[in-house]
Amino acid sequence: MNNLDLAVYFFFQIAVILLACRVVGIIAARFGQPQVVEMCITAFPMLARIIHYKKLAGTLMGTVAIGAGAIDDAVAWCLLAVVLASFDDNPLRAVGSIGGGVGFVTVDGRLAVAIVFYLLRPQHAD
Repeated sequence: MNNLDLAVYFFFQIAVILLACRVVGIIAARFGQPQVVEMCITAFPMLARIIHYKKLAGTLMGTVAIGAGAIDDAVAWCLLAVVLASFDDNPLRAVGSIGGGVGFVTVDGRLAVAIVFYLLRPQHAD
């Protein structure tokens, strides 16, 4: 997919959102916010596939690209939490979602490291 394809897709999606809002009577900003954030989130798996097919996996450029993509994905999920919390006018929902995600990654990351160290410990023959 080249840049022209992405631009056409983006503008087509905006046109569909505006048409749906006009027909149904929903405010375009409320309906369109999750759609725009969704586009950011769905780009990460495609980036991983491109890196794999271009044989950049394991290279410095591939590592930097996938790291930047992961950060972008995490920020997009945080933005989605903020957008969804704005529907209820309750910012604590976004804070809870983002904090829960950070807590999960912290606990899961530490647990995964502990399991790997346990599995890779030296075995002593008796």
